[in-house]
Amino acid sequence: MNETADWERILTVLKNLNDIKTLRELFVEKLNYDYANQELLIEFPKSINEMIHSTKIISEKSDFKVILCTVDDLSKSVELPAVKTLSSYYLYNLIVFTNDKNDEFHFSINTKYVGKEETKITVGRTDRLRTAAERLSKIYAPDGIAPLALMTQCEEAFDVKAVSEYVKREWNVLCISDLHVGSNFGLFPKGFKTRSGNETKLNKLQEELWNKWQRMKEDIGKYDAVFLLGDLVKGYGKHQLIANLNEQMNAALKLLRPLCKKKKVFVITEKSRYRASADFEIDKSIAKHLNGYFGGHIANVPLKGTNKIINIAHGSGYARMSKDRLLSLLSERLMEKFPAVDILIRQYHTFAHPPPKCGKHIILNPGFVGPRNIRSTSNYFHNQPDVGVVKLEISEDDIDVIPYLY
Repeated sequence: MNETADWERILTVLKNLNDIKTLRELFVEKLNYDYANQELLIEFPKSINEMIHSTKIISEKSDFKVILCTVDDLSKSVELPAVKTLSSYYLYNLIVFTNDKNDEFHFSINTKYVGKEETKITVGRTDRLRTAAERLSKIYAPDGIAPLALMTQCEEAFDVKAVSEYVKREWNVLCISDLHVGSNFGLFPKGFKTRSGNETKLNKLQEELWNKWQRMKEDIGKYDAVFLLGDLVKGYGKHQLIANLNEQMNAALKLLRPLCKKKKVFVITEKSRYRASADFEIDKSIAKHLNGYFGGHIANVPLKGTNKIINIAHGSGYARMSKDRLLSLLSERLMEKFPAVDILIRQYHTFAHPPPKCGKHIILNPGFVGPRNIRSTSNYFHNQPDVGVVKLEISEDDIDVIPYLY
């Protein structure tokens, strides 16, 4: 059996990885490689030569070399030909690519051992560091190991299937609710044109919501899945910005498509006659357009690769009441009726995430809608709602709830 390093010690280093000294520490002190510091003169292809700033060996184990390559652009178009070129000089290698800021690192190996496509482990501010730590722990270099044997360990650590299986053990889930697109009080995409070709003008509140939506997209970082928790459009009724349900849906899709592209999407709906007709259910249609799954009014969502189950619905099933009272009732329901569920999410006009009980989490998810009656502030339901989204970072061992409120 191959020796491995303690992945938790590696994780500590990865959390502070922002320079060459720390990178070398990872290999020399944690993975048992030998110190090296050799600048290289490599003749790269003309297409990438100017994009590569420096190349040096930073550690080694006999004929196996760890090479640091600082590049202009951390992309496959630069890295893949660079790996092939470096491998013609050093057959047994692990190549680490970084940029001038040292804020992201791509660990790659000789493509002879992983096929035509580059396989890499990425370490950066928003990436899953535990996954990277566990995979890198498998390239520990015991004294006396042959270069080919060490290369074989790297092949196993960088194997596409293995890396994918580890990634599936951790999920980042973005929870979005209550956009009320088409309402005078809801979020609406700037520059949206109706079928007649007229551009819809936003009011002052919607301009503010639009700007907050743009900030949110910049802040949330990486995620794998999107839960859309209902009330995505206004539907029928009063206070409509646009009345046509198809145009409300198209406006919502303009907002959601960039966020849901290449993500797993799960959509639920509210029990409401205002957002459906005899032959048209907006939320179900939105799920179809986003290549997502429609879960109806309530659903349990097991996260593949973890032992976690999330129960999602739009409403709580209770009449309007104070937040504290609602949380108390939801806690009782979670313990009694959903014993296998780890996270229960419901929409509410203000965010809440009380301390978990017995490892079970309750989340009240905010939306992107303004107050329904600006003049009335005596009723708690008409006070300014929280505006924002919630991101869940979930692994087998931990659940982190991160609100983004604006």
